[in-house]
Amino acid sequence: MLSIVVPCYNEAFRLPPLLALIDGNAERGWEWLLVDDGSGDRSPSMLAEFAAHTRADVRLLAHPENLGKGAAVRTGALAARQPMLGFVDADLAASPLDFQPFLDDPDLRQGNSLLIGIRLLTEEVRVRRHPLRHILGRLYQTYVAALTGLAVYDTQCGFKLLASNRARQLFGQMRCNGFAFDVELILLAKAAGMRVREVPIAWEEKFHSRVRPWTAARMFCDVLAMRRRLGRTTAGRTGA
Repeated sequence: MLSIVVPCYNEAFRLPPLLALIDGNAERGWEWLLVDDGSGDRSPSMLAEFAAHTRADVRLLAHPENLGKGAAVRTGALAARQPMLGFVDADLAASPLDFQPFLDDPDLRQGNSLLIGIRLLTEEVRVRRHPLRHILGRLYQTYVAALTGLAVYDTQCGFKLLASNRARQLFGQMRCNGFAFDVELILLAKAAGMRVREVPIAWEEKFHSRVRPWTAARMFCDVLAMRRRLGRTTAGRTGA
């Protein structure tokens, strides 16, 4: 039913909880695509040992050098074998198990929608975020909206789900290798006539962020390049 892509870059210090979750949910029959993006730590050996012993359906994919999060997710998405495709971050700030309620949704299964999690505190959903990172995130979203016309609350949340055939179509067109790839995915989904569904999800911020000042600068430049290549969307915001 579901393929889950997890990009991994120097994640050795936080892989154990992820690997325990995968092994502990082997009975679900989900496919796990663990993509090592040219790690320089123990991540490759840890992933290889885990894949050799786990009961879960795990496939390892690897880049010989670090290409970026967008490239890692694209590699996994294009290799997925199950009808539905989701991707999450290795730190488990959002749980991949939260995909379960959406797997039988006919709109998603037919490729009509892209589901994106949003880190929005509600009465039902707990969200723990560092205030500064929240503020920086809102500034980035304002920039994205101004350049691209996307009226999406949280493009960067590491929790997205769509039909695998749609994923292959969209990721096959994508060029962004860095952290801004989510914006390109949403722009292409809207251009393909898909509805963007925003769903508040439980989120617990993890430290040791990969986003540095130079990374943020690249994200801004990548969004500008998308604006020049893909133009602005005129589609309005759609709810969950």
